[in-house]
Amino acid sequence: FMAFCILAMELVAAAGLADRQWVRWWSIASGACVLISFALIRSGVTRDWHDPAFTSVQMVYAITSNAVAYVIAGSARGITPPILAAIMMFAVFGLKPKQIKGLMFYGLLAYGTAAAVVQWGLPDDPMPASLAAVHLMIVIMVLTMTAALSLHANAMRVRLQVQKSELSEAVAQIHEMATRDELTGLP
Repeated sequence: FMAFCILAMELVAAAGLADRQWVRWWSIASGACVLISFALIRSGVTRDWHDPAFTSVQMVYAITSNAVAYVIAGSARGITPPILAAIMMFAVFGLKPKQIKGLMFYGLLAYGTAAAVVQWGLPDDPMPASLAAVHLMIVIMVLTMTAALSLHANAMRVRLQVQKSELSEAVAQIHEMATRDELTGLP
């Protein structure tokens, strides 16, 4: 996924929509983090960790990378919110509700900071305030909707685990009833 994002940003730079040097540094940093994560996971170093894929950490980095891409993408900034939606969908896979909410709020903070940098910190790259507001509104919508979907999927997963446990208990009870006489306890 990150390789696709790097390719997209490199194409944006090649089209002259973003500063090539900033995009190159962003691409190197983004690629390096993915390679480090891959190496840690494949080497087995993370096998005994609570979350062997360190999903939350990778998602924080991906959100940060996406917010930085928003700042440096120039007039192609509109490509970043859909990528943010894809990043947030990874929360469906095993994160707890507290982590999902934390990632949503972190995403709001990261994009709020990025929007402020674009509006007031880049005098060479002005952006109409109305367009910035639309981008921020889309980011808020993406973050809240993907967080809501992830929380719903998490609740379904918990409900299924409870049902599986109850079913296992019922099967054990039926097995006991089928193999032992209830009154005497004899086989």
